[in-house]
Amino acid sequence: MSSIGKNSELVSLFKKIRCVKTDLEYSLLLADLFRGSNKIIVLSFLNAYAINIAEKNKEFERALRKSDFLLRDGVGASILMQSIGVDSGNNMNGTDFIPKVIELATRQHVDIVLFGTAIEVVRKARERLESSGTNVIEVESGFKSFHRYLELLEGSINRKSMVILGMGMPKQEELSLFLKESLVSPHDVLIVNGGAILDFLGGNATRAPHLFQKMRLEWLFRFFSEPRRLFGRCIVGGLVFFKRLVSLKFNAR
Repeated sequence: MSSIGKNSELVSLFKKIRCVKTDLEYSLLLADLFRGSNKIIVLSFLNAYAINIAEKNKEFERALRKSDFLLRDGVGASILMQSIGVDSGNNMNGTDFIPKVIELATRQHVDIVLFGTAIEVVRKARERLESSGTNVIEVESGFKSFHRYLELLEGSINRKSMVILGMGMPKQEELSLFLKESLVSPHDVLIVNGGAILDFLGGNATRAPHLFQKMRLEWLFRFFSEPRRLFGRCIVGGLVFFKRLVSLKFNAR
């Protein structure tokens, strides 16, 4: 596919993003996540890393497009969007937003399911959430088959529920689409593609200092914390990002 064709697909993906700019829009988004009628709803996040994956992985791209809510996460996606005149709105990174969703789910007595990362970390995340009054009904590591997660959900969901997937991209997004298309439930189910949120909740990862967050350099802090694991994502991915930015600006002329 030509660069123009790829850019066109990327622009259409950007336009799917729900732009949040005010406190009212933020509150309405939270309310919409739990305003269903026996539906399975998927919440996903689009960041620079996701954009790089989506160019080569069409199943992942399809999962993003099939998400009911897609939010912009990080400065990279914002720069790309602004370069072609698409409003990026506020940064809706999952590390900050998902805990707000969990708080609302807890107040509304929504059951929580945690799938992803190492089982020890997931269990610690469960303990932390339950200490705050959240009802966690099921946990599992991030290394099982898609059918295993489907089986667990079918055996545990008996009312409005929220499923947090923390396997990382692209597995969690592909799993969310599989569950949406396969799960038969008479209840509302919100599936959240949570990235590293379970690692944060389970104490396996720490947030960047406030200064890094304020300067929009949290990715740099994470890279310094795990340089070997994140070299491809941050450094190589950064070069791919720069190439895409140049291509977008050139074709936008």
